[in-house]
Amino acid sequence: MTEDAKIILLNGSLVDGLASRTQADLQAIGANIVEISNGEYLEQTRILDYTGNPHTVQYLVEIFGVLPGNYILEYDPNSPVDVVITLGVDWVTKSSQ
Repeated sequence: MTEDAKIILLNGSLVDGLASRTQADLQAIGANIVEISNGEYLEQTRILDYTGNPHTVQYLVEIFGVLPGNYILEYDPNSPVDVVITLGVDWVTKSSQ
């Protein structure tokens, strides 16, 4: 990922270890994961973009199959991270394929 966006990965699926497994896969393709943690429960994976990294976000939207309403741009140039991904229940099935 050429933009070297700082990414937080949150597990909103209630499936233990999903964020850790996903982190390893993303780091293998060059993602800069700076933190993983648990997040709010979500049915569908959501991507919050704070700094406008179009190439990174487009790539992540494709990887996770994020629906149009679940990509949110909340521009904040003072944000310490660029992107927050909250893995939803949908990613449990998609990630095991």
